[in-house]
Amino acid sequence: MKKLFTFTLCLFALLSLNAQSINNLYVSPTGWAMWENGNSDSSYDIYLNNELVAQDLTTTYYQHDDLVDGQEYVTKVVAGSSSAEYTWTKVACDSFEGVTDLSADVFDGKALIKWTLPTLDERASREGTWLHYDNGTYSSSLCLTFDGETSEPFKWGIMFPASDIAQLAGQAISKVSLYDSEQFEGEVFIYKGGSDQPGTLVHSQKFTTSGSNDFYEINLDKAVEISGNENIWVVMTHYGGWQPASSCDDQGDPNGRWLYYEGYAGFFSDSGWLDNAMISMPAKTWMIRAYASEVEKEPVPTKVIGAMLYRNGELLTEEPTDKETFIDPNGKDGDEYTVRVVYGGEIDSVHYAMSCPQNVIFNTNSISDNDINNVMIYPNPTNGKLNINVVGMKHLSIVNTLGQIVYDNNVDSNNEIIDMSQYNSGVYVVRIETENGVVVKQVSVKK
Repeated sequence: MKKLFTFTLCLFALLSLNAQSINNLYVSPTGWAMWENGNSDSSYDIYLNNELVAQDLTTTYYQHDDLVDGQEYVTKVVAGSSSAEYTWTKVACDSFEGVTDLSADVFDGKALIKWTLPTLDERASREGTWLHYDNGTYSSSLCLTFDGETSEPFKWGIMFPASDIAQLAGQAISKVSLYDSEQFEGEVFIYKGGSDQPGTLVHSQKFTTSGSNDFYEINLDKAVEISGNENIWVVMTHYGGWQPASSCDDQGDPNGRWLYYEGYAGFFSDSGWLDNAMISMPAKTWMIRAYASEVEKEPVPTKVIGAMLYRNGELLTEEPTDKETFIDPNGKDGDEYTVRVVYGGEIDSVHYAMSCPQNVIFNTNSISDNDINNVMIYPNPTNGKLNINVVGMKHLSIVNTLGQIVYDNNVDSNNEIIDMSQYNSGVYVVRIETENGVVVKQVSVKK
C-alpha cells in the first residue's frame, strides 16, 4: 500500500512539471504580443476578439496586423488547458517615427542591411501656472460660529471667470492647494459654470492637512480640463477643525472671497453663496490655488529600444537590436528586408510600440564588378592613415563590429584619407557611395 501511494505521488509530480502555464502576456499598442512559458515544448493558438488568428505557434510572440486604429481588442493565448487574455487599444503605427537611410548592400558575399535609428527630442519641461487671488502672505484663519465654541460646517472658495482663463483652453487643472494653518479633514470640489454660485460638479476629493503653516498641495485623481468658455470654481469644506479657512489681506477681487453656509440661503442670498465681505470685517481673500498645465492627450514614448528586422516576413531579431547594421549570411537576391523601430514607455501606454514597416530589396547586382575593381583602399590592414581612391565618391561611412557608425561624411572627390589610428583594433566596414553605385569593403585596424 505504501509503495502504491509513493508511485501515485510521483506520477502527480510528473504531471505537474508538464503542466503549461502562460505568464506575463502583454500586447503593445501597435499589436506586438509577447508572453512567457516555462515549458519550451508548448505550442500556442492566438485568438483576437474570440476569433482564431494563428495556430500551433512555437514562438512566444506574435504580431497583430491590419487592425482598426482606436479600436479595443482582446488577445487570448491558449496552450493546452492554459490560457491568458490581454485587453488593449490599437494605436496607428505612423504615430511613431521610423528609420532613415535604410539600405541593403553586398558585403563579402552577404547581405548588409543598414539604417539610422531616430532619436527622441528631449521634451522641454512645460511649467504650469498657479491660478490664485491671494498675495502669498498668510494673515488669518476664519471660522463660522454662533456660540463661540462650535465651528459650523461651511464652504469657502474661489472662482475663475472664463474670460480670465480663456488663454488656458485645452490645459487642465491637475492639482490644487490651500494654505495649511491647522490640521483638519476636508474635501475639495471643482465645478464648471455658474456666476453667483457653482454650476456642475466635475470632481471632488478628500484630504487631510497637518498644520504645516505652508501651502498644502492636493494632486487630483482626475485632471479637470479647462474649456475656456466656462467659469471654474475651486471650493473647500471641512469636517472638523476650528478655523480651517486660511486667508490673506483682501486683494480686492470678490471672486477670491466666495463663502457658503446653508443657513444664509434666503437670508443673505437666495442660494446661500455670498461674498465674505458681507459678514467678515474686514473682507479676506482665500488662500486657495489651482495648478493649470498642458496635458498629453496621446501616449508618449520615453526611449528608442532598437529595431526589429524581418526577411521576407520572417523575424530575424527576436529582441530589438540597438545596432544600426545587420549582416545576413543567408540573404539572397530579391529578398525583402523590413525594419520596424521599437519604442519604450509605460506599460499599457506605448511600451514595445513599433513604427510602420519599412522595406528594402536586396539586389546582389547593385554593385558592379567594375566598381569593385576600380576601388583602391590601402594599406589594409592599417595602423594609421587609410587611403581611399574611388572615382566619383559622394558619401563615406565606416561602421565597427558593434554596428556603431564611427565615421560618416559627405565627400566630393576621388581621393580621401582617413586617420584610423583614432579607432580601436578590429574589423571595420567601409561603405562608399559613388555616382555609379555603392561599394562596401572590409578594413582591419591593427595597432
